[in-house]
Amino acid sequence: TRLATNMATVTSTRDLRSSDLADVSLSAGLLSALTRIEYYTPDGQEIASWASRETPASRPADTARLLERARTTHQPITILSCDHDCVLYAFVPAFDRDSREVTMIVGQLASDQLQVFRRLSGADVALLKPGTDGDSPEVWGRSVRVLTNAPALAPMLGTMGGDAAPSPETSATKIVGDRHYLLAMHALPAKIVGGSGGGPEALFI
Repeated sequence: TRLATNMATVTSTRDLRSSDLADVSLSAGLLSALTRIEYYTPDGQEIASWASRETPASRPADTARLLERARTTHQPITILSCDHDCVLYAFVPAFDRDSREVTMIVGQLASDQLQVFRRLSGADVALLKPGTDGDSPEVWGRSVRVLTNAPALAPMLGTMGGDAAPSPETSATKIVGDRHYLLAMHALPAKIVGGSGGGPEALFI
């Protein structure tokens, strides 16, 4: 949400065009890994939008409702969607450089944020989604959508397709060769993944 607010305060939306946002995305910072930038008026009309061609993740299905909620509550909303790539979407009410009220949508790859977490904590983490897609490693009936240190950990996780899942909020041990891995599954806050179930979960390694 801070990134979206900062972007709004240095941008004038008076004559903003969608083509202008490609340059904004490139200057937003090396760690931003932006997938989407959108500006809206207070009544919900799109001002300009940009989406990355490299990571063409679609917006959340309930984008219109989330935009309206952010506008009416004047509070930012963060949603994690793993329909394709796992993307963190921020719906942020803000003011542009000319003090015009706008609402922004900014999408950032979750993998980028998890790498920052790994550097700070020393722990690896995966985002798992219920069900399997045939392409990703399977862990306890869930598919791995994002994984830090993937070259080292993906082979280990790939051996767990038939393993039984531990009880919720407990840990499990996996032994591969001379290495012991401690794995703990945690549910993500409902306000981020949605309260209807079926959203991604975090696996700490």
